[in-house]
Amino acid sequence: MFIFIATACETIPPPLESYTLARTAIVYATKVKAARYSPGNWHKAENYFRQAERMFRNKEYEKADKLFKLARDHAEKAENIARLKIQAETGGY
Repeated sequence: MFIFIATACETIPPPLESYTLARTAIVYATKVKAARYSPGNWHKAENYFRQAERMFRNKEYEKADKLFKLARDHAEKAENIARLKIQAETGGY
């Protein structure tokens, strides 16, 4: 019984790595104008990131971690699509 109570009270550490990776992905997506070239993924990334920050502030770290990961995924997709579209426009390889 004591072991169950002790593990039930454990807290999840803040998802600092997920936050950092998501924030970095958003910064890089911004640099290539992802909002212009991949607005759907860009807006999803922004929304997930804002929700994750809210969960983080409320110490709901498990939810924040999942949302930061979704934000990162969509920001990376937006960045990749933007880079491909820019490359196609400029005729680069």
